Amino acid sequence: MIYPPLDDLLKHADNKYTLVIVAAKRARQILEEGQKNDERSIQAVTIALEEVVNGKTKYQRTKTGIK
Repeated sequence: MIYPPLDDLLKHADNKYTLVIVAAKRARQILEEGQKNDERSIQAVTIALEEVVNGKTKYQRTKTGIK
């Protein structure tokens, strides 16, 4: 089973493609910041997706892409 569920994630994004871009950008930020959790099993993408579903990560559409 995928956590967080795709249906819950799509409530916070226009479509799947926007969700992928937002999660990927946030995951890169997490890796660059060097944030480490106590549990090594939690990856940067999982953290990014959890932030999206909890409303901690926002995005803004621009003419050139997503900010």
